[in-house]
Amino acid sequence: MPPQRVFALPRQQSLLLPAVINPFVQDTKLTKTAVIKCLLLGIFLVPFRVIFMSLVLMVTWPVAFVITFNQPLKGAVEPMTGWRRFMCKRLMAALGRAYYFSMGFRVVVKGKQVSSMEAPILAVAPHSTFFDGIACIVSGLPSTVSRVENLATPIFGRFIRCLQPVLVSRKDPDSRKNTILAIESRAKSEGQWPQ
Repeated sequence: MPPQRVFALPRQQSLLLPAVINPFVQDTKLTKTAVIKCLLLGIFLVPFRVIFMSLVLMVTWPVAFVITFNQPLKGAVEPMTGWRRFMCKRLMAALGRAYYFSMGFRVVVKGKQVSSMEAPILAVAPHSTFFDGIACIVSGLPSTVSRVENLATPIFGRFIRCLQPVLVSRKDPDSRKNTILAIESRAKSEGQWPQ
């Protein structure tokens, strides 16, 4: 006799709600006014935001190019001083805030950030989204740790160069040791390097 196929029984409906609500199920029921609001905002607000984001990027890239023009990436890298540091700290931070504002983010800072003399290292985690960028802009564009490949990104690579990152290479076996040494030397620079 051939093996018979066994069908799963349909799930029975319980009279009691489950002890834990299933996090993988979303029952969203939009009202008619919410659907109309989504349509109107999608038609008018989204194109406005895209245009504003494009304009901010078109202004930011030349500013970043001027700041990083003729600046070395490796070797004897010195912290930015003078007009470059002023433009990076003030103008790039303002343009970064405008960029995130055009996406709909409004950042409110509670408390006061300590100086780089008091706390030379600033840690931001979990590095999984673009929210790290928001933290960098709000904290005054600190020097970051970045992989070398990020500098080759067409538009945003120039922005990363403004931060004067400590570059990490996955191909270099001494990269981890060099990164730790660079972070230590920048942390002990007594405020010359950004936080």
